[in-house]
Amino acid sequence: KLFTIIDQKDSYWQVKLELASSLMMTFNTPFGRYRFIRMPFGITSASEVMQKWTYETFGDIPFVHIVTEDMLIAAPNVAEHGKTLRKVLERARTYGVKFNAAKTQLKKSEVFYMGTHISAEGL
Repeated sequence: KLFTIIDQKDSYWQVKLELASSLMMTFNTPFGRYRFIRMPFGITSASEVMQKWTYETFGDIPFVHIVTEDMLIAAPNVAEHGKTLRKVLERARTYGVKFNAAKTQLKKSEVFYMGTHISAEGL
């Protein structure tokens, strides 16, 4: 088994808000009135929205497991891992998703994902 962990860079900011949501995110400052056009960190529903958005974007790809903005590719062999990684990268290019290279772990025999040690032997 091979594992890859991919973390989205500034993940919430990659989600464009619909106009109605953007208007609700308007705030005033001494320098003027502003509104978010991308999902800000810190709002109550942000993690749920991020989970849904990431799942809708990558969730149909076999061997991909998603928790919020983090993805785990857990493929049974090198060939399947390569196909899966290629699909993830192609989909990311299509949707303009950016990944955090510093947090990415490619083709590992064991990883720590969401605080859990994962290897070919299991959890």
